[in-house]
Amino acid sequence: MTSIEEKLLQRLLNNTFQDPITDCWLWKGSTSEKGYGRARYEGKLYGVHRLSAYLYLKLDLKDKSKQALHSINCPNKNCWNPLHLYVGTNQQNQWDSIMLGTHKTVRRDWTHCSHGHPLDGDNLYIAADGRRRCKICRLENSKRSYNKKQNQQPPTNNQQE
Repeated sequence: MTSIEEKLLQRLLNNTFQDPITDCWLWKGSTSEKGYGRARYEGKLYGVHRLSAYLYLKLDLKDKSKQALHSINCPNKNCWNPLHLYVGTNQQNQWDSIMLGTHKTVRRDWTHCSHGHPLDGDNLYIAADGRRRCKICRLENSKRSYNKKQNQQPPTNNQQE
C-alpha cells in the first residue's frame, strides 16, 4: 500500500463507527442524498464503499464498468467493510436490488400500476424477471399491438381486372 493509500485508509478509519451487531464499518462523514458515504481522493469525490474496494479488493477506480457493490446481507448503504462488498457490474447491482425488492420495477409497496389499476389478486402477475405486472395493462397493450398489426397489413386484392 502506498503512503497516499495509507493516508486515505487512516482518514476513512477516523470517520468510522464499527457496529458490533452487524459488523458494518459505518461512515460518519458526508453522505449522498441516497445515504451512501462520500469522500474525496486525489481531487475526486467517491463513494467510501468504492474506495474500500479499491484499497482491499483491487478495484480500478478508473474502470467505470466495475462497481463496488454491497452484498445483499449488508443492511447499511454507508458501510464500507470489505467483507460486506464485492466488485461487480451494473447488471449484478440491478439483480441484487430485484432480489431485495428495492428495484423500481419490483417495489412491493406499490399498490397500483402507473395507470391506476390495483396490483393484487387476479390482476397481478409476476414476470420472469421478477417484476410485478398489471394484467389489465398487459391485455390492453396486446390488443393495441394486434390492432396496429392488422392496420399495417397490405390489403388483399380479391378483385380481378
